[in-house]
Amino acid sequence: MHSLTSFWRAVAGSLGQSIRKRLGWGNAAPSAWADLETLEPRLLLNADPVITPPGTQSGSEAAGLSLYIEFTDTDPLDTHTVTIDWGDGTIEPGTVSYEPYYLYDGYGTWSPGIIEGSHQYADDGAYTVVVTLEDSASATDAETFTANISNTPPTLTISGDSTAMAGVAYTLNLSATDPSTVDVVTEWTVNWGDGNIETI
Repeated sequence: MHSLTSFWRAVAGSLGQSIRKRLGWGNAAPSAWADLETLEPRLLLNADPVITPPGTQSGSEAAGLSLYIEFTDTDPLDTHTVTIDWGDGTIEPGTVSYEPYYLYDGYGTWSPGIIEGSHQYADDGAYTVVVTLEDSASATDAETFTANISNTPPTLTISGDSTAMAGVAYTLNLSATDPSTVDVVTEWTVNWGDGNIETI
């Protein structure tokens, strides 16, 4: 038992040094950390990360959709990667960042981790988005939610002479741009100001 206890203290001391280094504490640590070297040997099992359900999200063709989702993990040394399925055939990695670390009851957790990502949709609609988070021990969590993307009206551009002559055809130049790569302008309605309204 003496040799096992000595081994555990050596491991605990190394673990403590690694965590202090990661947290920028150097050789210093909160007083609660000193208790680590007195712990009895125990089996430490990896815990799954937990994503906070984000609920329904809203965006638009023009602005796209930006995600800011929190998660927790009770394993303080885990690192994380995230994959986002945007529901329109696009699957890509998101970014993970961490808020300041804190200790409670001798154990630790990231409080909280942050998942971020952004995407531009080609068309309006309701999309099913799946966010999958994996930690460095291959434990995962996933959340599914709906992204409601609204249509954005096209931006119109018109130009023409500032004067016109009676009986002479007037040329009006029309063009439009749309943030959607799917939407197209199918017709124009022009009120000429003389009582005539024309659909082109």
